[in-house]
Amino acid sequence: ERFRSLVAQHAFLEWAEVHGNLYGTTRGELDRARALSRDLVLDIDVQGAEQVVKTHPGALTIFIRPPSLEVLKKRLKGRGTDSAESLAVRIRNAEIELARAGEFQHVVVNDDLDTAVNEVKSIIAAQRATRASAAPSPCRARSRCSRSGSGAPRSRRSAGCRRCTAARRSSSSSDARASPA
Repeated sequence: ERFRSLVAQHAFLEWAEVHGNLYGTTRGELDRARALSRDLVLDIDVQGAEQVVKTHPGALTIFIRPPSLEVLKKRLKGRGTDSAESLAVRIRNAEIELARAGEFQHVVVNDDLDTAVNEVKSIIAAQRATRASAAPSPCRARSRCSRSGSGAPRSRRSAGCRRCTAARRSSSSSDARASPA
């Protein structure tokens, strides 16, 4: 009841009914991530991704897929958490979603968890770098801001505003973590 009320109030960035359960990401979660100059990584199905892309066309989309449908079936059965009926619904939905993988900007095969995680991190780091190089500085002190693209050597530029400094710090630490080992 509460969930449906929030849907009616447009409180969700995305929401969907998946396998008979209601899931969603509130707009507040996105607002908090933006306020902290952080990325928001969503673990959502294709319905949710479609909603996000409609309202945020610049969103980075990554479809994480199993190596095969047979491997997915084995993984789901191995969990031992679903009834036969629930398992059948999950497999049927997975087939539909796998057919839509091409709608995403990137597809990562989750054959080995560490490899898949590193690939996702690399994709995110590359996207950040692309956006950072294309984005103008949000700093009002453009002539002194290190993100302003001024011709002054970095050592002669000021640190810039707190927002630029936070963005630099976030990019530096994230890029370092995203580098493959």
